Amino acid sequence: MKVHVIRWLLILILVGQLAIPVASGGQIVSQAERDWAAQVLKRLEQDKVFPPPESATALGLLYFTNHSGRPELKALEKGLAAMLAADLAKVKKVRLIPRGRLQALMEALDLDVADLNDPVRMPRMGRLLGATYVLGGTIEKSQLAEMDIIPQLLEVPNDILLEQPLVTGDLTELSRLEKILLKGIIAKMGIQLSPQEQTAIEQPLSRNNSALNSYFRGLDQGDQGNYEAAFNLYEKALAEDPDLSLAESAKAELVHLGLVTAEGSLARSVPKAAPAPIPAEKPADAQPSAATPPPAPPAESARSEDTPAEGDSSDNQRRTLLIAGGAAAAAVAVIAVGSSSGGGSDDPAPDDPPPDEPDTPQITTTQPDNGTNGVPRDQTSISFYFSIAMDNTEGTVISKTPTWEVNTNASLEWSDDRRGLTLQRMDEEDLPSGDEIDLTLTGFVSEEGAALPDYTYSVTVEIY
Repeated sequence: MKVHVIRWLLILILVGQLAIPVASGGQIVSQAERDWAAQVLKRLEQDKVFPPPESATALGLLYFTNHSGRPELKALEKGLAAMLAADLAKVKKVRLIPRGRLQALMEALDLDVADLNDPVRMPRMGRLLGATYVLGGTIEKSQLAEMDIIPQLLEVPNDILLEQPLVTGDLTELSRLEKILLKGIIAKMGIQLSPQEQTAIEQPLSRNNSALNSYFRGLDQGDQGNYEAAFNLYEKALAEDPDLSLAESAKAELVHLGLVTAEGSLARSVPKAAPAPIPAEKPADAQPSAATPPPAPPAESARSEDTPAEGDSSDNQRRTLLIAGGAAAAAVAVIAVGSSSGGGSDDPAPDDPPPDEPDTPQITTTQPDNGTNGVPRDQTSISFYFSIAMDNTEGTVISKTPTWEVNTNASLEWSDDRRGLTLQRMDEEDLPSGDEIDLTLTGFVSEEGAALPDYTYSVTVEIY
């Protein structure tokens, strides 16, 4: 009996060690993102309805197709998008569509990078992503330098390409070229930067182009399921530039998801989903719908920044992963020793699973993000996404703000899978500048009867 108790204590210790927070790069496509993509395509095929735009500044970053004939520029196809995403994450008025959703749709539709910049597929991809703007482009052979970058910024609802300047230069000027692209996007979206944001976006992701190239190649290897190769490329990037925090977080994500060990050895692989049937290219009657919420997307990873958080460092992150990995190895070793011990006990086998209990539901993500300071004044809905299917007859949302009061000024709408709940306000007037939106979800239970802990949601409207 004592052996069994010790085993369970060791398991609890192991779980506690592995629960150490690890910064996630958000670069690996999850099964939840694949499920989201499948539901979006299914709804389009059945109802001829695209997801509604997430906000007036929702931006989807596609990739840049390399037409230069130079293989060494291929890493920039996804690399330029990664650089832009890191900088645009510092602009609070920009709502970035997670990269994982784009990758999940590409898998489901069996598309490659070149397909994304097709004149027909580009606006359609923007609608599938729920974006108001999408950015793609090409890398061309230049007469004056190593390359010409031709960006394409599309205003999705109106199918209008917004004029962007041609960017010409060499690989050695990559950071400068990216900043030109970045400022052009922000200007065309009509966004005014604060002094703090202006300073933040001027900081380069890295001054070491070799480190950036290794990081970009790691992203592509991760997308192909080559996780050990991706890990090694992230390690190489960090050896070349220890301050490249995006490489550190992407490496930590691979370990955190159990795809590689802390030393970089392959742990397991995740099979890619089979391509989904492709609906008609662009149904004439397909329009965004605000009445029914889109399928629940997966929880969004924390935004990566160019610099580590205060009080953190690359060495600390590495140390955390090694501690977690060491704790796992030690616990498994002790459990194995205990399993081989005799004793003739009549107790149940120690490896028998505990009795099944209903999973406790959780809020996995919200739109806009909980805690956002600067929600657009034209925001008309707030969506909550649950970890499991919920009982749609139970629970309510309590609002401290009359504008969002259920059954008076707002209504609740469930997604078909009952994992998405949208609070839709009836009044479409702009929200008051600086208004605080405070909501509490209470009384919700899952289909199996497990209660959702009361959830508090609070955001602030942008100030004008």
